[in-house]
Amino acid sequence: MKKLVLTIVAIIGLYGLSFAQNITVSGTLNYDNPQLTLIRDSATVSLYQGTTLAYSVTIHSNGSYLFENVAAGSYSLKASCSKKWWGGNALDALLMQLHFVGMQYLTGLKLTVADVNGSGGIPGSADALAVARRFARMIPNFMPPNVPPPGNPDWISQSIPVTVEDGMNYNQNIKILCTGDVNGSYIPN
Repeated sequence: MKKLVLTIVAIIGLYGLSFAQNITVSGTLNYDNPQLTLIRDSATVSLYQGTTLAYSVTIHSNGSYLFENVAAGSYSLKASCSKKWWGGNALDALLMQLHFVGMQYLTGLKLTVADVNGSGGIPGSADALAVARRFARMIPNFMPPNVPPPGNPDWISQSIPVTVEDGMNYNQNIKILCTGDVNGSYIPN
């Protein structure tokens, strides 16, 4: 009888382990414009535990991503894109200034991409000027020495917390924007 109980416990343990290894995290990567344009290439979606990269996949041609066999735990879901920067222009600079003076507010990802110089402060005239200069092709990017202090990369995505539990599958869409494109006017192809 003792042998039978141990065998059953061992079998349950093996099946439980296999269920934990079949956890998936999936979704789509969308540009944060009114059309929610799918990003279909040149992008990666990653799961981080703290600052450590745990999993990374390339976006599929249909704009979707899929992580399989994800271990249970807490993660941050982020995306990166290597497509050409575009979308920031004088209207975006104006919207940044309106936010700065409190006449119209930016929120969420649009507020994050407004901080083109990466100062962590309220987007203002330095950010607006940098977007206008980049649109006019006076500077090639927002990284030093073109924009003080540190600058931001060309594309920024949402950072979404995901808590993965055994036996659960997760579907989470992610939004991404070109830095400085606060009105989401760009339609990436």
